[in-house]
Amino acid sequence: MKPAVFIGTPIHKDEVCVRYDASQSATERCLRAAGIPYWWTFQTGAEADRARNYMVAQFLAREEYTHLCFIDSDEGWTEDTIPKLLNHNVDLIGVPVMKKIEVAYKPALDLKGKPLYDAQGRPCVVPEEDPEWNFYSQEPAQWDGRKLFLRGPLSYIGTGIMLLSRACLRKMIDHYEELRVRVEYKGVEEEAKPHLAALFQRTIQDGEYAGEDVSFCRRWGAIGGEIYADPTIEVCHVGSREWKGRFSDFMKFEEDAEAAA
Repeated sequence: MKPAVFIGTPIHKDEVCVRYDASQSATERCLRAAGIPYWWTFQTGAEADRARNYMVAQFLAREEYTHLCFIDSDEGWTEDTIPKLLNHNVDLIGVPVMKKIEVAYKPALDLKGKPLYDAQGRPCVVPEEDPEWNFYSQEPAQWDGRKLFLRGPLSYIGTGIMLLSRACLRKMIDHYEELRVRVEYKGVEEEAKPHLAALFQRTIQDGEYAGEDVSFCRRWGAIGGEIYADPTIEVCHVGSREWKGRFSDFMKFEEDAEAAA
């Protein structure tokens, strides 16, 4: 079946960042040029876990769409992100996103230990440590040259940008019968109600609070689902400033370290 994408964004303050707005326009042009049907929707006025559950139900009610893509309102991304994720042909894949955590900086030095300056004479700085990212692999992740396989049932990746297949969501709803929501919620379309389930319900695991994305991924991993990440996609996470980058730029392998030495 030809891919068609249902794109959903939870919104907390009835707005998206400027980066999101520009990325959405570029993505729509890219999808039209590639002949990929899409539908873009926003869910306001609900907590993140409920908003995602609502959008899953809406997606499953629209059988013409093969995949659900979550994109958060504080993200900026490259126009070909969704086609790249679709090309991996897996049930769950996300994009590593830098966490919005401030880090200390130190002066950038050349090979002789002298400070570096830009064209305007301003000193250059580099972070003292690598940024933190929104994914975890319980066992060493496997890299096949295109994507990372996050191994182990406790692995997860954040929903900042995540692509889910219909088969993934259908399997989860069928397995987690106890998570089905049968009480009517205001604002849920009639056709979506049979598909409403609390797949993103937050949990406490080993005494630790787990967000909706972690809880969802671990439910998927518990029934044998595999989780992947595409580290080659650049994302801009917008907050008090912009946290921008792609995880592949930070990936180092043993042979790289030996060559650098």
